[in-house]
Amino acid sequence: MRSKKKLDINDAKSKMITKTSGLELLGIPIDASSAQSDELSRKLWDTHFPFLWCLCVQDSPDNPCPCTGPIVWVPRTAILRSEALNRTSEDGRVIERVEIRRETELVVDMVTHITVERFLNEKHAHRSIDTTHHLCSDLLIPAPAETTQESGILWYKLQVNESAKSVAILAFNSEGGEIGQHITYQTGKNAFAFTVEQEAAKVKGEIELFSEGRSGVIIRGTINGESIDINYRQGNSTSCKAEEERPVCLNRAQLQLLTEWGRISQPVMALASASDSRKARRSCFGCLVLLAGVSVGAGCCVAGNPACCAATGIGGSSFIDDCGGACA
Repeated sequence: MRSKKKLDINDAKSKMITKTSGLELLGIPIDASSAQSDELSRKLWDTHFPFLWCLCVQDSPDNPCPCTGPIVWVPRTAILRSEALNRTSEDGRVIERVEIRRETELVVDMVTHITVERFLNEKHAHRSIDTTHHLCSDLLIPAPAETTQESGILWYKLQVNESAKSVAILAFNSEGGEIGQHITYQTGKNAFAFTVEQEAAKVKGEIELFSEGRSGVIIRGTINGESIDINYRQGNSTSCKAEEERPVCLNRAQLQLLTEWGRISQPVMALASASDSRKARRSCFGCLVLLAGVSVGAGCCVAGNPACCAATGIGGSSFIDDCGGACA
């Protein structure tokens, strides 16, 4: 009788730590020689690992997984572990499981097919099709663990529309269903409007930024029609208040909504900082991504998160100093 192999304590702890700090992606590794034949891909190859994303819904080797993309580029330094599975794609290719750090910023290369009728109907809408699509116009952001536990959001997709000066952040659950969205539009040099909604909860805001030099930023506007005045100064406490010292009137669901979405304000701002500064000067890409982060963070500050409020102040200053004129 063959004895069962017992699990080592170190292996058990390693698995627990990896599960806590990482997220799983399933896909087919892309051949190095084919990836390097494309000019844009060749620039990414030294630092990123590409694979074709697969959707596996049944945990059985007898059920092949659809592997239709997009192509996901993962920073090599963010990979915690990878292993081949006893699973195949519909065309018989072996699927690998890659575990990556939760805070990882991905580059997503995708192709979208739309009908001519849909293009003509939507090109002027707030979520219009970006005809200037390039490799970095769609970005994925893993959801923080707390958000996944509270609302089921597993990841976000950030879409930049430079021509319309708008950014859409879409939230998806583990089945790939869209369950929430945050839309930001630039309305002036340092002003914007945003809407965030998920299930029955919805919050709308109009925000304008005022610089206080290097010491901070003032954010004024309205949340659900009520006036707010957010004053952030480095080294001092941040005040978030309405007119006449009245708190902004939001119900519990709305406050929770802003808190959940506010957790991604820093990752969104980090994406803007990571973009090429020269590119930011000649286009709206970096500016709009930063603007979306400030928008998410401003709502989070109203919900009473000091750390998020601080991030909003820093991001707001950056927007005024570096991006205010690029998209005006």
